[in-house]
Amino acid sequence: MSLDFHHGLSSPLYHAAIPDRMLPTSRPSSTGPSVRRHAAAIVVAVAAVVWLGLLVLAPWIMSHAPARSFAFRAATVVYLAGGTVCHQRAERSCHLWETPLPVCGRCTGLYAGAAAGALFGVLWLRRGAGGVPLSAWRRLIIAGATPTVASVALELVGAWAPSPLGRGVAALPAGFIVAWFVTAHAGDVGRLRT
Repeated sequence: MSLDFHHGLSSPLYHAAIPDRMLPTSRPSSTGPSVRRHAAAIVVAVAAVVWLGLLVLAPWIMSHAPARSFAFRAATVVYLAGGTVCHQRAERSCHLWETPLPVCGRCTGLYAGAAAGALFGVLWLRRGAGGVPLSAWRRLIIAGATPTVASVALELVGAWAPSPLGRGVAALPAGFIVAWFVTAHAGDVGRLRT
C-alpha cells in the first residue's frame, strides 16, 4: 500500500494505518523560530570559538610539526585564510612559540572578542533576555568600535604606537558587541526591529 503524498494526510487510508497518537497535531513545531534562533546562535558561537582556537593552534603546529606533515599543511591553510582578511605583518602580530599568529594583533582581538561575544549571545538567548531595539544596537556597536577607531587614529597621527597586544585589547569590545548582535539575531534576517 502506498500513500499519495499530495493527499496523504487527508486520505482515509492514512488515518486507518496510523494510530491517533502519531497523527500530526496543531501543537507548536519544535523547529519554530526560537529553536532555529538558538541553533543558529550556537553555530555562530562554535564557529567563532573554533576559529579562535585555530588561530592559536596554528603557530604551535608551524613551530613543532614537520614541514611535510598533514598538520603543518592544515596550519598553512589557516594562515592562508587569515591572509584573506589581514595584512599579517609580523611586527604587528602577537607571537606564540616564536611564531606570529595567522592574523595581526588587532584581528586577534576582534576574533577573541567575537568568540566571547558569541558565547555571551548564546547565554543571552538561553536566559530569554528581552529584545534590544536596533537603535540601541547601533549605539552599542559604535561604543564598541570606539577604542579601535581611536587607536587607529592615534597611530595615524603618530601619537601612539601600540604593541600588537595593545591593538588587540582595543579591538576586543568591537568583536564582542558585533558577535553578540549576530548571535542575538541569528535566524532573524529580515526581521530586525528598529
